[in-house]
Amino acid sequence: MPLRIFKIREFDHQADARLFDALARAAAGGLGDGGEALLLANCDINGANIEALLITPRQITLCLFKACGGHILARENGDWLSEGRIIAGGPAGRNPYAQARLSLGRVGRGLSRRLRRDVSEAVSVRSLSGRGR
Repeated sequence: MPLRIFKIREFDHQADARLFDALARAAAGGLGDGGEALLLANCDINGANIEALLITPRQITLCLFKACGGHILARENGDWLSEGRIIAGGPAGRNPYAQARLSLGRVGRGLSRRLRRDVSEAVSVRSLSGRGR
């Protein structure tokens, strides 16, 4: 599958840039979806800042990067912890689940409006973590 990569703007953090590069290498190795794919880096859609957006013929995947690893304690509501340190993200410092849920809704609505068709069911979210090494 041909993959086209567009970097909307540079990342503020080197860990995010390294995670994006690793994602781009993995996606370039083949997604098995058939057709063309687009990978957008560091873009804003309908007020949601997205580190990466992967668009294939079958789905749209938001990728949110977290520079952490090790033992992670995740909760739907409340803080997420990585080795005892709080993992937060987004402008309001939400936990990754709350940030992903908010971004998913915003991106689904924004893309549906721009494409003039409901694509919200095709949008999913993945949180990618690593130390960015």
